[in-house]
Amino acid sequence: MMGMVVGDDQGEQPIMSDLQDFYIAEPIALVTIFKYRLNCDFNGNDIEHERAHSYSQCANLCLNNALCNHFTFNLVGNHCFMKRTQADTLEKPMSHDQGICGFFPTRLKNVEM
Repeated sequence: MMGMVVGDDQGEQPIMSDLQDFYIAEPIALVTIFKYRLNCDFNGNDIEHERAHSYSQCANLCLNNALCNHFTFNLVGNHCFMKRTQADTLEKPMSHDQGICGFFPTRLKNVEM
């Protein structure tokens, strides 16, 4: 078992460690990867719509919605369209000059884009 460390402005504090003097100097962040494409739109399958400042904020909105597995961010008006497909694969996105579309591979299988 590896040790876990919590850091604050007072320094790192070991929580559990089987390794003596084992410290993690950097904070640990859980990273979820999303893939995206410029100039595209996933048509339909909308579950929710919100404003967002960027496509990465739209991706975070989708990530925080347990039903969302793909999204389209529209640059005109900064609209984030969170979407869900019941299938394991997505349909090919449509061309859209003002859109950025993305998906989470971990929430879908057999995805090509």
